[in-house]
Amino acid sequence: MGDTYEGGFFDDKRHRKGEKLYANGDKFICDYMIGIKEGQWEYTCADGEKYVGTWLKDIKIGHGEFIWQHGDRYKGDFLNDKINGKGEFYYANRDVYVGEFKGELFHGYGETKWANGDLYMGEFFDDKR
Repeated sequence: MGDTYEGGFFDDKRHRKGEKLYANGDKFICDYMIGIKEGQWEYTCADGEKYVGTWLKDIKIGHGEFIWQHGDRYKGDFLNDKINGKGEFYYANRDVYVGEFKGELFHGYGETKWANGDLYMGEFFDDKR
């Protein structure tokens, strides 16, 4: 069986809320604006990864949440399809980082709390403190 789409159309393009199921098991539930993903979006991969958040012109932008198949989870800001701005990163091993990101790296003020109870609060620059 191939890919399927169920939802609205306008001028032969996807429009408004729709659901697309790919043959590999990936699934999109999203808003379209005349063929382009815009608005609220939910994407679930067959391997277990998931993104729920805002899209504009087919890219992640604004607030969202991404969950990796191995259990890490990010909740916060996206810009140009990348983790960027303020957010929270929860590791599967129970470590937590809350702070600023730039280009998917810890950058700016942040707080890291390790599962063993250790805590760092301060500045990061390109993932280094």
